[in-house]
Formats: sequence, C-alpha cells, structure tokens
Amino acid sequence: MFYPEKYEKVLERNEYVFDVRLPGGTKTVSEFIKKITAAEECQKNTFIELSLAEKPHFGFHCFRITTEIQYLCRYEINRCMEGLKKAKQEGVDFLPTTTVQESIIRHYQKLDQHIEDIFKALAPKNFLFIGDHSTSSFEYEGNADVWLANNGYLNKEGMYKAFKRRLTKFLSNKFGVNIANTAKTPAKKGLIRRPITRFDADTTKAFGTFYDTGNFAGIFINDEARFGGAINSENEINELVDKICQEFNSDETNIKYQISAEPYKRNFLNTKFCELMPDIKLQKPDNIYFSSRRWEYLIENPYMKPIDEPIEGKKYPFTGAKGSDPLFVYSTELDKFIHSEDPNDLRMTYRLIKRYFSNGAP
Repeated sequence: MFYPEKYEKVLERNEYVFDVRLPGGTKTVSEFIKKITAAEECQKNTFIELSLAEKPHFGFHCFRITTEIQYLCRYEINRCMEGLKKAKQEGVDFLPTTTVQESIIRHYQKLDQHIEDIFKALAPKNFLFIGDHSTSSFEYEGNADVWLANNGYLNKEGMYKAFKRRLTKFLSNKFGVNIANTAKTPAKKGLIRRPITRFDADTTKAFGTFYDTGNFAGIFINDEARFGGAINSENEINELVDKICQEFNSDETNIKYQISAEPYKRNFLNTKFCELMPDIKLQKPDNIYFSSRRWEYLIENPYMKPIDEPIEGKKYPFTGAKGSDPLFVYSTELDKFIHSEDPNDLRMTYRLIKRYFSNGAP
C-alpha cells in the first residue's frame, strides 16, 4: 500500500488512514463524517511532511473520501447549500438544523482549510484541481432489464434452468463434477461483473448494465462472440441495436424523463476496450441512476428526505451518485500547454502534464 518502505514510520506515527467506507466502524452518520474529516486531515499533514522532505517535481494529493459523504448525504448537502444561499441574501449566519448538517458544514470548512494548508506549506509553482466526475442528487432509480423484458428483448431465467444452474455449480464446487453443456461456452469477455438479473441466456436478445462506474447506463446485445448468446453476426447486432433504439426513444416514459438510447460500441470498433463497451448508451439526466437492484423500470428514490443519525442499513448510493461533469482548474501559466485541437475532456489533463514535463519543467 506504500512505497518506499522508509515511509512506514511516518505513516505509523501519523496514524495514517488510507480510506473510510460505510459504515466505517461507526454507529451514526455524524460520527462517520467526523471520521472522514479526521482521516483527510491526517492525509494532508502526511502529504505536506513527505513533500517537504522529498521535494518532488510533481505531487498528487486526493481528497477522495469526501465523496463518501456526498453519496450518503447529498440531500442534506443540498439543504445546506440552499440554507447558505438564503442566509447570505438575508445578511445573517446560516444555522444548521440537524447534527448531520453541523457535521457537513464542519467537514467542508476543514476541507477548505486543508487546501489552504497545502498551498501555504508547499507554495507550488503550478497547480491542477482535477475531478473525473461530479456528484448528483440520486432522485430516481432505474433498471434497463425491466424495459427490455417488457418489450420482448429479455426473458428471465425459468425455475428449471435456475435449478440446473445451481445444481451444476454445487456439483462442480463440491465434487469437481462438470455436467454443463460445453458445446457452447460463453466467452464472457465483454463483462467485468456478472449481471444482477438472472435471464435466460438462450432466448434473451439484450440485457442492461448495472451499478456502472460514473453513473453510466447502457444495453448489451447478447451476442455469441462475447456472451455465448443467440445473436451471431454483426448485421444482426446492428439491426437489433437500431430497433431497440427506435422503440426506446418512442417510449412515452423515456420521453417524459428525458432518457434516450443511441448506438455506442460500434462507434469504437477496434479500440482497446471495445469488447467491454455496451452496444447502446442510454443518455439521461444525472439524477437517474441505473442499478438493476429493484425490478421496476423507474421509481423515485425513497431516501430523498432528511437523513436520520443511525448509520445501520444505509448503503450506497443513498441520496447521491456520480455526476457526469468533470472538474479541471489550472494555474494560468499552464495555459500555454493546452492546444486548440485538444479534446474537451479530461484527456486534456494527461496531454498538458506530458507537455509540461517534456518541456523541461523542473
């Protein structure tokens, strides 16, 4: 978890905390937030200490754990922001109304102080503030598999096949006996994780993504090459993609919630990670998160309300999810390392850094 080994004594002396995840050994939301605040202060102090000792040409510090608060308490963060705005308009101080809000305000005050401490202690010649995503209110939860099932593209696994699958797995694990049909072995090279929905692999034409990184939603065609499915040729795949997109975009519910489908994977053929991409991307507002954990196409998030203190039973995403807006702020001297033809996304960051150091920067 660290290198070189000589840093071990510094980390131990500072009681360094690498990460905090729910429930973090805590019993209340406020206690959880305070634990994150303390951990990020320890991380900041250690970063400053090691930077002053080593004097690196390039330093990277991440306040990642703050996102845990945003995923859990985004509803309360929104209430705090609204309260702060109203208080400013009225010329008065904002007064938190709950213990959770008090902890949130204290955390962000400390976070501002941490950033100031780093700049005062290290006086960097140049700087970048980078975030690969924003956070968004998690107002609606979706499940693409339900829409696909309702429109004839996905068939849930029947009782017989479910029993056979479980029996095969049991015999394989217990006795090393393989009774599966090996004549058609799915490649499984297009999935990082097993889908939540148990569908009939022989008759299902398409299935949805779930718990996606970066609040991304999409649809996979159940093709033979990647999943051992029934769809064989590229022509079949393209025809099915176009058909699903047309029907999806004509759906009144999708129109109402501003969700649309567009071809995706075929736009990136022969690229490095093409085989991991869904065939269809669902364009949607950030406040709709597709998880596939509930068998309903779209439902309101029942947790979008004032949060209570007990942390037991609270899971991510709770009232916040990853958003689609990245952050890219840089010192003005770095402007000359950005070219007009650079893409307007975070790839620009990598190009800027490469050019900066290729230019002989200290």
